[in-house]
This record gives sequence, structure tokens and C-alpha cells, in this order.
Amino acid sequence: MALGMQRARLVWLCSQPTALSTSSFRFVQLPASPACTRKYAVAAAAKKKSEASPKATSAGSKPIPNASAKGSAKTTKKPAKPTQGKVVAATTSQPAPTTSVKNPEVTPAPPPTSTTTATPSGVSKKKKEEPAISEQEAQLRQLEQLQLMSRLMPQVDPWGQQIHESLDVMIPASVTWKNFSIKRMFKNLFNNRQNALKNAISLYVLAASDALPGISLEKTRWWQKLLWPYKAFTTQSVKRGAWMQPLAQIALETYQKINTAVARHEEKGVKTYTTSDYQKHMLDLTRSRKRGGFSFIWRFHNEVQPTRIVSLRVTDGYLGSEKPRLGHRYLVHALVRLDTEQSLEIYDSRGSVLHEPAGPKTESGTTPAHPKRVTEYLVLEKRLWYNSPWAFREQLWEIPPGIEEKKA
Repeated sequence: MALGMQRARLVWLCSQPTALSTSSFRFVQLPASPACTRKYAVAAAAKKKSEASPKATSAGSKPIPNASAKGSAKTTKKPAKPTQGKVVAATTSQPAPTTSVKNPEVTPAPPPTSTTTATPSGVSKKKKEEPAISEQEAQLRQLEQLQLMSRLMPQVDPWGQQIHESLDVMIPASVTWKNFSIKRMFKNLFNNRQNALKNAISLYVLAASDALPGISLEKTRWWQKLLWPYKAFTTQSVKRGAWMQPLAQIALETYQKINTAVARHEEKGVKTYTTSDYQKHMLDLTRSRKRGGFSFIWRFHNEVQPTRIVSLRVTDGYLGSEKPRLGHRYLVHALVRLDTEQSLEIYDSRGSVLHEPAGPKTESGTTPAHPKRVTEYLVLEKRLWYNSPWAFREQLWEIPPGIEEKKA
């Protein structure tokens, strides 16, 4: 009974903080109430903190964060409810110190992350490199560009560009037992048959399109066309009436004009009847003779063997969507064998003879030279959609028997 009355008196004293003194609370021997102890501890901590905060801020140090706020930020995101009574008034009587604790409800956004991969040079690689295209695709793209150019600019001919390489014309190989093995002989025989077949196909294409030089097949009757497959194999024929006989005559005349122009130092004539690498070679020869101050006279004597076409190739050279305005679409390369006798007379600036005389002076004051046999293989070119003369573009040489076997 007495113990209960003393506990009730202690509870009343705790509810009267103004009447409570330190001495009266210290000499109480009975166990304290848990509620009263908790309230007193909170009030004492708040008072101690309010007294220490002005000193910390005046010293220039960082303010001490609120322990209760820091603890609540760690435990829960919701703000703590305010405590009723005078204890709360004691904690809020002075301004709360500045703290570095952020609002637990507001979470900072994470920094943006870059998804682009940076190269060592610092430039982001956005696109993968395109795979390498094949040679055939590159040629098709170039062909499409040329076709577009021909449609947009009809006054410009994109198909008239310089041809760097000749078609696969060839000099017929010798098929004899001399200086050849059996294997080599059969190989030459196969190459010659292959060349003859390509010649026949090319000649038939020209005949079917009525594109043979110097011959018109427009009025040919149907029963005469039945013999065309046979006549197509007469490319190398030198008989009168052969399909290639007019072209051989054109080649011989062009050959004479070129040599005459070189001897007279006429670059215009050289440019008219030559093209590609052969033109460069003949122009260099013309200029070198002109710089020396010499005079030349070239003479054609006769043909040792008739001029003939030994290899013929025809391909489409004009690839536009529409037909050419003039002629045909074909590009023709013909390998011509010229076996002739010719002479060259050389005189210095004073008119002195520098060549070996073949006889006395003539009435014109020139001294003839000994004729020499010259055999040449020249590639004749013609774009059939141009009204231009046939021109030589390349020179080939026949390899003597046994030379290739020694190199191998």
C-alpha cells in the first residue's frame, strides 16, 4: 500500500516539471517509471543540443545534424509525428541547425549513361563499315552511272572513253614438229582452233547486223543466208569476195598513211590514224626525228604476202538504252598481219645522203634506198557508232619457236 502511494506521487511529480527538482528526483529509491524516464531523457538531449549548436556554428565548423532526423531518415522515409507536450516546445524554441541530411522522400536521379561506344580517338562509332563490294558489283554500278549520264546529257557520249586494253586477239601459233614438243604442239593447235571459233562468231555477228566494212548484205536473199555459217569461218581468207578482204585493204592503206605522216613530221596525220599506246609511241618517234633536223622519205614497194586479218573480236561498246544515232553498237578489234617491202631515205639539213644508196640520184634529186622486208602485227580499232576512220591502237610481236620454253 505504501509502495503504491509513493509510485503515484512520483508519477505526479513527473507530470509537473516546474515542481520537479534534481535533488528530489535523485533521492527516490524506488524504480522509476519507464514513461517518465523516456520523457526526461528526450528533454535533456534536446536541451543539450540547443546549447551546443550556437557554439558549433560560431566556430566555423559544420553544423551538427539532428540525431532524431538522421535516425528517422535511416529507418523510414515518412516524417516522424510531432510529440505533444512541452518537450516539443523545448526542442523547437531555437532555430534548427542547418543539416546536410536530404529529404528521404526525394531520391536524386541517376546520372545519364552513354550507350555509344567511343573509339580511341574520341569519336563515337555510330555505324558499321559497309562490306567491300565485289569487282562485278563495282562494274555494274559504273555501268548504271554511265547509262544515267547518257540520258541526262545526250550531247555527251560516255561510251567514247579510252579503252586501256585490247580485246583478246592473238597471233596464230606455229604447229610444226620443229623446236616443239608434242605437248606444246597440241597446245598451239588448241589455241588456234579456239581463235578460229571466236573469229567465226565475231564475223557472223557483223554479218547478221549488216556491219561488215565495205560490204552491204541488206539485199541478201534468205537462201543465201544459209551459207553464212560456212562463210563465217573465212576470217583469214585473202580470196577475192571474202568478207574480210575490204577490211584488209583498209588496214594496208591506213598503214601507208601513218608511215608517210611520221616521215614528214605530220603529227595531225599520226593522231588521225592511231590511238591509245600506239599513238603515243608514234608521236614520240615523230618528234624525236623532227628535233634532229633530219629529213626522211618513206616508200612502200609491194606486199610480200597479202595483208590479212588473223584475229577478230567484236563486242558491245555502246550500252545505252536507246540505239545509237549512227551506225551500230559494236566495238571491233582486228589483228592485221602486214608483210611488206619498204625503204627509208635519210638526209641531213644540208641534203647529204645518210643511208646506203641503192642507185644513182633520180630526177627529183633523191637517192633511193634498198628495200627491206618488214612484217608487223597491228591491232586495228573501230567504234561502229562513230563516223571516224579505222585506227591502229597496239602492236604485237610474234614469238619465235622455243623462246617460251627457255623462259619457263
